[in-house]
Amino acid sequence: MAKHILMMGLLIATVLVSVQVQSHDFVQCSENGRHDSGRYESGLDKKAQECNWSDSDSTKKMPQFTVKFDHDNTLNTEVVYVCRGLGHVLGRLVNGICYTSWYGREFANKRYQVLTIASQNYHWEVTTDRIDLYGETEKGDKYLVKGSYESGFNTYVCGVVDGHGALRAGKLLNGYCWYGAGGRERSYPLASGRVHVLFYTGS
Repeated sequence: MAKHILMMGLLIATVLVSVQVQSHDFVQCSENGRHDSGRYESGLDKKAQECNWSDSDSTKKMPQFTVKFDHDNTLNTEVVYVCRGLGHVLGRLVNGICYTSWYGREFANKRYQVLTIASQNYHWEVTTDRIDLYGETEKGDKYLVKGSYESGFNTYVCGVVDGHGALRAGKLLNGYCWYGAGGRERSYPLASGRVHVLFYTGS
């Protein structure tokens, strides 16, 4: 009997967490001008001209309003853009290559997608709360930007200034910003105060 009650309790807890995960405020950008309904209905779908993932490669000119990750307190001289590589894994675009991380390794992608949002419709913000998994965003007028879906959870756009002062863009997943550097996958937890999260703020 006790074992049965314990199993029921675990099942209820799992369902509650699942409901929480599906209730977050996030924006699902269109893909190549097509509407992307996404996995969860709770996401806010935006039109292509407001928020879009576009196919690109190292031979193409950067689209207007491509989202850039930058920060004043850094020695970084590279221009870093937000991209998605193979399997829609989030990463950073530098000099025509989209660097992503996956299962401990860094990958260089010559074909990728870039994220475009008008500059007045987004901002980067240092975040320490577990908004990616357990809590909703602090205000009702800003949304996490969904990148893909991994390990049972949505991934969102994030960036860090690493210990060497270099800018790294990547994926917010399970309380960490994961990114590739030096051939390896690395991460910083939200609690570190180093993680910048991309928020969509358009209407």
